[in-house]
Amino acid sequence: MNQRFRRILKKNNDIRIEIKDSEITDEKIELFQKYNELRHGNTYDCTNHLLSIHTGYIGTKEMDYFIDDKLVAVGILDIAKTSVSSNYFYFDPDYSDRSLGVLSTLKEIEFAKQNDKPFYYLGFYIEESDKMRYKSEFQPAQVRIKDKWVDFDKTKLTIYKSS
Repeated sequence: MNQRFRRILKKNNDIRIEIKDSEITDEKIELFQKYNELRHGNTYDCTNHLLSIHTGYIGTKEMDYFIDDKLVAVGILDIAKTSVSSNYFYFDPDYSDRSLGVLSTLKEIEFAKQNDKPFYYLGFYIEESDKMRYKSEFQPAQVRIKDKWVDFDKTKLTIYKSS
């Protein structure tokens, strides 16, 4: 684990995490709405979107992140026979300085290991997206290129795409 990850874990050692079956609450709707407005500029009622995230798959679990008794983030995980897939993560933008997205990834990897799941899927990697590029920090990793899993090497992405 690199030094940055250790700092993030230390900075957030006051956070309590509850892992449970996925459910919608008024508190989560408010948090998701705030997240969508401040992070993505979406001002519409996002309840239906949130419902699809929380109830889209039979093996869905959630990791709820609390500071004291305040819900500050929610991670949605799809659990399969041999893997954990990070489906979605939303958080209170007032806590952006805590790097909660990175924290959630570290905690999800830990969850996968504790539950004997050899694979953790972080989702699509999009080099051009500022919101997706962070995924390259988690190594070792593989990417799927033309129906083949290859070891992720950021310096070779152009080669992977052209081959």
